Amino acid sequence: MTADEATTGEPGPLTCPSCGCVLYVQPGNADEKPWFSHDLSTVTISTLLCCVHSDPEIKAEARLRKLRNSIGELTTPVTVLSWYCVWCGQHY
Repeated sequence: MTADEATTGEPGPLTCPSCGCVLYVQPGNADEKPWFSHDLSTVTISTLLCCVHSDPEIKAEARLRKLRNSIGELTTPVTVLSWYCVWCGQHY
């Protein structure tokens, strides 16, 4: 069922096929079509992070946190000023 179809009738209780969370139909307006939104008061953040349909802002925050942790663990790159070729024995 699409959000457009859900706004024309009484769809009954809707759940997300990915995480099982309760969904609400947002009616939209002249500029945007209707859409589904998760009931954030009944679901944990960890559940939303695993959901393929959840709010991208929630996932973006988690991705940014993970990226910051990964960058903090990287070593500082060392600039190499000379090279030695083991095949030809030349210094560059």
